[in-house]
Amino acid sequence: MKKRIVSIILIAFLVASLLGGCLSNEKPEVPNSEEEKTNESPVNDLNNADTPKDQKVIKISFAGSDTHPITKTLEEFEKQFEEKTQRRYDIQIFANAALGDDLKATEQVKAGMLDAVVTSPSPVGTIVKEVMVFDLPFLFSSEEAADKILSGDFASYLDNKMLEKGLVNVAWYEDGFRHLTNSKKVVVSPEDVKGMKIRTMENPIHLAAWKTLGANPTPMPYTEVFTALQQHVIDGQENPYPTIYDGKFYEVQDHLSTTGHVYSPFIFIYSKKLFDKLPEDDQKIFKEVAKETEPINRKINRAAAQKCRETMEANGLKVTELTLEQKQIFQEILIPIWDDFTDIFGEEALDMLKQELEKTK
Repeated sequence: MKKRIVSIILIAFLVASLLGGCLSNEKPEVPNSEEEKTNESPVNDLNNADTPKDQKVIKISFAGSDTHPITKTLEEFEKQFEEKTQRRYDIQIFANAALGDDLKATEQVKAGMLDAVVTSPSPVGTIVKEVMVFDLPFLFSSEEAADKILSGDFASYLDNKMLEKGLVNVAWYEDGFRHLTNSKKVVVSPEDVKGMKIRTMENPIHLAAWKTLGANPTPMPYTEVFTALQQHVIDGQENPYPTIYDGKFYEVQDHLSTTGHVYSPFIFIYSKKLFDKLPEDDQKIFKEVAKETEPINRKINRAAAQKCRETMEANGLKVTELTLEQKQIFQEILIPIWDDFTDIFGEEALDMLKQELEKTK
């Protein structure tokens, strides 16, 4: 009972801490170039004089800022893991893409040049194609449905696929439902996005989905999006609320429509080459702590999403809440394209996911 009470208090403290960041007047800075990002320092202090020389350093990369829900989750992971291993390890969190963008960091993890990264399915999908099934539009009807899938047999299936390719997935974190922002007009139907230049990730499924809706999708790295929006090189972008806030996109966008067209998880992957070098007991502790932070991450992210939305609205972003009928029009156009991409993620992955989705209804 005491452990449960302590856990509840800890989660409440973390959520309150993060929400304070969303409501603060101090907004996260978004560097304008990859070069600027590489000069960023990790979240924790690498020059701590109290750090024992025999500690093993574990570096974790993340492209978002040091106020993002993922960074807050990793800080809690760091604290718990170091305590449970009697500080034999020094977890170093490199936010702000300090070690490179998501794709570069994922490739380094695969090669055994970097310990771990928390990233979206797209970069991982370049190595493990089955993971890209999560990029399909309108897979999940709710956060609860996503939770069931990411803690069930399908998630274990993907974990095994990643392991075969040299990636140890230790946790399924949350990015959340993606929504469309733009600087041109209110969007309530597919007709409204026709001809609109919308930034997407460099992802064939996302590109095809927006093309199907009649938009002009423009792939580019996350680090370039703010400037592209500001200079009207693109009209809009799509991301979950915390990421839209984290990148300050609401400062250069006028409208947000709650399309919720894709639910994105974050994947916490460790290099198998480097993970295998850890003592078995420490591997077990690493996995256990990572899993224990999954519900903490979801609670932080969902509370932050609501607060970030409120903060962005208060700062002038016009939010249009789409009705179920309006979303259904988007769904009727996009769900039929699911089978068009089995050459990317495979029929087996889609069939298994469909079976698991039926169980969530």
